[in-house]
Amino acid sequence: NPLTIDEIDKIIFLQQETEMYELIDLMIEGNVKDFINSLNNYNKKINEITTTLIITNKILLQFHKILSDKNGLEFAINSFKPPIYSKRKNKIIKQIQKWNLYKVEKALIYISEADFKIRSSTKINYKQIFERTFINIIRLL
Repeated sequence: NPLTIDEIDKIIFLQQETEMYELIDLMIEGNVKDFINSLNNYNKKINEITTTLIITNKILLQFHKILSDKNGLEFAINSFKPPIYSKRKNKIIKQIQKWNLYKVEKALIYISEADFKIRSSTKINYKQIFERTFINIIRLL
């Protein structure tokens, strides 16, 4: 049977979503070489760029919550609803070890500024703002 338009759309969406999360993970892990390669291939439209900024912001807000918890990393991660399980939990623990509250707060400021610039002007080069923002964040690590 040939693929339907809906099936093709789902495949394309999943590929784009995977690409977005891969880019975010590389940045959060501080993997500069692979991050730059992935960033160079990340040719997205403004709504996808905005979505990537929003997802990154949410992840960094989770990091802030975890790092702010006085009961420790494990307790903070275990208290999330819905729960975070093994593979994802291990990945978060590995990623968060490169971060501290100052770095997270600085990264959140970069994202907020980029989001504001992108949303407030139609004449701005949104891809350039996005790239600079993510490069500035990875430089924190």
